[in-house]
Amino acid sequence: MCFDANDLYIGEFNGKTVRELYYDHSSVFRKHDAGGQSQRRFERGREESLKHWFKDIVDLINQYQNNRNIYLGCNNIYKNKIKKYMNKQIIGSIEIEKSVSIDDNCLWELAGISRYSQ
Repeated sequence: MCFDANDLYIGEFNGKTVRELYYDHSSVFRKHDAGGQSQRRFERGREESLKHWFKDIVDLINQYQNNRNIYLGCNNIYKNKIKKYMNKQIIGSIEIEKSVSIDDNCLWELAGISRYSQ
């Protein structure tokens, strides 16, 4: 699994191949630097959207976990945030890996193989 605030990719790694199983795009607002009175309201809305997005990701981890090794690719900020929504059983059964760029190649990057060598 690879995720950030905008995208989630779920795939299956089997030896030398990766098969993409699921993709989702969130409705989390992008960050902005504009000031003004509405900036705090906007940031609260963004944090609330992120909270729901992370809960959805944890629900998907539970669905895909059946006797599988789960590897998560994300940046350190999201790694620490998503752990808040995981129970100890999930945290003990997954490996949160290095940062990967979250795009349509992230599953292959996480698996450590080239997408185009398959």
